Amino acid sequence: LRETIEERKTTKRLHETSRWMLRNAAAIDADLPTPDDMFEYCKAFMSQQTWADADQELRYRFEERGLDDVAWFKGTAKALYSGKFIYMNPGAPSNFSAFVFYEEQAIARSDHNSRHVLFHFQQSEGIGLTADEIQASTKQTCRIPQDYVSLGKQLEFFYGAFCIFFGPESIGATKMNELLLCYGRHSQDFKEMIAADSTFPAQFLYA
Repeated sequence: LRETIEERKTTKRLHETSRWMLRNAAAIDADLPTPDDMFEYCKAFMSQQTWADADQELRYRFEERGLDDVAWFKGTAKALYSGKFIYMNPGAPSNFSAFVFYEEQAIARSDHNSRHVLFHFQQSEGIGLTADEIQASTKQTCRIPQDYVSLGKQLEFFYGAFCIFFGPESIGATKMNELLLCYGRHSQDFKEMIAADSTFPAQFLYA
């Protein structure tokens, strides 16, 4: 498989298998050869100098798509920045999944000053931080939707993530868009299944 010189320079810290996976996920047709380069926004994310810069890049791309209410834990940004999209544990969701992108609380969105201060600390890469702060920055967890609305939001955010990392015309993004359309068309059925079984949203995302 060919790789552009520019990509190898900007993402050389990634393992070769991670670079191949990211290029392969950007494919728009399963019958065509693997793309020579990863999607432009994915490359912009991966070529940042630090994971904190990459975190801000991802935030910008979501806001660019009108999804400024999305949130994720800092451990998620670190994992994706290191190329670890797949979590090798059959009993847990992957680092790149609908579980890790969820709706941010309004009070958190309004606290812009706190966000700027947090970003300043993140850029220090741990210098001057307490042990608890460093541990918090590596925290990796997921958010389980509880109702029809929150499940729909997490699906919408995951579709946005697919478009950002792999392109809106990639196979994954196309399939996620189809799923969202189906979710909207069969809203009453989904609402009834959620009402009958509170664990349905988690089962649906993990399927």
